[in-house]
Amino acid sequence: ENRDEFIKEFFAIQQQEVAVKRDELAIRKEETKFNQEVALASISSQEKVELKRGDVFLKTQIGKYWLWGVLGYYSQ
Repeated sequence: ENRDEFIKEFFAIQQQEVAVKRDELAIRKEETKFNQEVALASISSQEKVELKRGDVFLKTQIGKYWLWGVLGYYSQ
């Protein structure tokens, strides 16, 4: 009888450990998903910053060429 009780307790503990491991895996899965979303948002943000930086550079260059053109036209 003592042995049967021990076996029942052992299996109950094993089931609890399996449940805890399952919960830990679910938490890790959520953490991974969250980290992936943060990384994708960061990449998207960096892309937007780079595109904006490129637009500013392009507008600056166009402005310079217009200025050179106007100055060249009036200096003749």
